Amino acid sequence: MEKERKTTARELVYTTIKKRILSGEYEPGCVLNEVNLSNDLKVSRTPTREALRNLEHDMLVTIYPKHGTVVNPLNLDVVHDVFQTRSLLEPFIIQTYGALIDRDRMVAALKAQLEIQCNSSTPYFHYKADEDLHQIIIQANPNRYITETLQTVYDQNQRFRILTGTKSKERLIRSCEEHLDILNTLLCGNFETAAQKMKEHLTASWQATIQVIASQS
Repeated sequence: MEKERKTTARELVYTTIKKRILSGEYEPGCVLNEVNLSNDLKVSRTPTREALRNLEHDMLVTIYPKHGTVVNPLNLDVVHDVFQTRSLLEPFIIQTYGALIDRDRMVAALKAQLEIQCNSSTPYFHYKADEDLHQIIIQANPNRYITETLQTVYDQNQRFRILTGTKSKERLIRSCEEHLDILNTLLCGNFETAAQKMKEHLTASWQATIQVIASQS
């Protein structure tokens, strides 16, 4: 029973801190104090320490012994690594496993949503639609090593998406149009073309992210 409570506490702390990092509440470079986090979340330091170790494994924080834990920065090197990985793997999944994508239900449903709300000025809708599209693709992938890699990359991408989305409303709308183009091509079963369109979409997102981060440096 004690072990079960400990596991639950660790998972709660891990999920809460991760959510705050991905949402931008804990900004890049923010110092996370183990004692303050434990007090805030009303848990002992042990589950907090374990959660921070897991977050370091996710490459979201870096632990500096005797100095504290720092939320990892969003710099041009990270942008390059994230989008290079996505540009290699996501088009590959579409081209190789496109036939496994749930076109009749998931793709058609997301397309219908986008057609109605593509001009929405609410960033959350665009973030959710972007996440849904890429999850549709990753769910069709049977290679668990690729899946694990992409899930780690998507965490970093969520931080970029919020950063660029709040800076450029035009990019939100354009990204939605690119998603619709990809979905329409998937529905036609033209996976090679859909893979190319995904690569172009990721390149445009890559460039938009670079512009925002470079303007802040």
